[in-house]
Amino acid sequence: MKKRTTLLLLVLVFGMFLTTSAETWAAEPVTINFWHSMGSGVNGQAVKDLVKRFNETNGQDITVVETYQGNYNDCSAKLMQSIAAGTNPEVAMLDRGLVPQYAPYGVLADMLPFAERDGFDIDDFVPGLMEFSWIDGALVSFPFNRSTPVLYYNKAAFAEVGLDPERPPQTWDELFEYAGKLTTVENGETTRYGFSMVIDTGWFLCAMVGQQGGRTIDESGEKVLYIEDGTALKALEFWRKLADSGYYRIPATTSAGTVMMQDFYQGKLAMMYQSTGNMSGILKNTEGMGAFDVGVAFLAGEKQREVPTGGANVVMFDNFSDRQKEAAWEFIKFATSPEEAALFSVATGYVPTRYAAVESEVIKELWAEHPQYEVAFNQLEFARDTWGSPYWWEFNSMVNKVVSRLIQDRSITPQQAVDQIAEEASWLFPGNM
Repeated sequence: MKKRTTLLLLVLVFGMFLTTSAETWAAEPVTINFWHSMGSGVNGQAVKDLVKRFNETNGQDITVVETYQGNYNDCSAKLMQSIAAGTNPEVAMLDRGLVPQYAPYGVLADMLPFAERDGFDIDDFVPGLMEFSWIDGALVSFPFNRSTPVLYYNKAAFAEVGLDPERPPQTWDELFEYAGKLTTVENGETTRYGFSMVIDTGWFLCAMVGQQGGRTIDESGEKVLYIEDGTALKALEFWRKLADSGYYRIPATTSAGTVMMQDFYQGKLAMMYQSTGNMSGILKNTEGMGAFDVGVAFLAGEKQREVPTGGANVVMFDNFSDRQKEAAWEFIKFATSPEEAALFSVATGYVPTRYAAVESEVIKELWAEHPQYEVAFNQLEFARDTWGSPYWWEFNSMVNKVVSRLIQDRSITPQQAVDQIAEEASWLFPGNM
């Protein structure tokens, strides 16, 4: 009897020790770092506000330090350097197309066990935004600041030339037709162009390939497909037709997106493809200034609707203690929650990443006041990204240069452009070698 009593006491004492240790560990203050690409302005403030809310409410003595590290390319370059030096942050924002580049290094933490343990609803995320979240069965990133390109158009210009302001172009042919009608020339000088889009082949070439029913690369990420099936050639022929028509504002060689939007604000451009991430600024600088009402529509289709996505995901790195990773997970869970996804969308114009976010009052109020935002979300039904590939980012940069020669310089033909793209693919993608 005495032995049993002694054993019971030992068990109780040991259990109390474990409980006390766990509570002490859970309450231990910890600081983690979050690197991102949201600088000054509305987007940068939105990140600061999100981090402030987390730091003030997490109740677990977790402090997040947010640091702007330049644009997506700059931030990724710094991340690669910091990983090699063992000084990387716990959490980072990565352009969704850059996520696969980190796979070979095994540095991204698999967040699936955390999500399953905490009942975190992965299925609530919009499927079209999740294609860069999975690598070999591991859940390595979550959508954060995500966007799609949409068609912005000047409703007053539409009415001026007899186009219905409530019926934007639905097909490539209509886009070309509308661009022609909206272009104005005075004394031999174009005073308003009908349409423009910047040289972003990861968006617009891939979109036009998908709209024909084609795919840019295969599911394995090892082979470029749009060269062989002719969809790249047809897309580039249409793009060059626009460039040759006089209806298309040739993109500037520097700060092309900014120049294009300034032309739109000033009424020098009637239609443009631009990111939903710029919607807040676009509406502020047009409707907010009393210039003209802005229409927002899906991208013009061909055989079908299709739109790529853009923006960045959040990742967690694996080379940290359990306490740091738990803290990092708590922050990611908070930052991608329906409530925060809704607030971030309202503040910035990026699309809500979760269906539950759309049901929030702040989103409902925004969409009631500015229905343009709802158009952007509804287009996600047709969202389809390229398959993740570690070769994609470098390849896409090269394709942009080729298409710049086709559209800005007009020094090569569409067929020559495709031939050059095929050559690039042949040495970069194993399946095209």
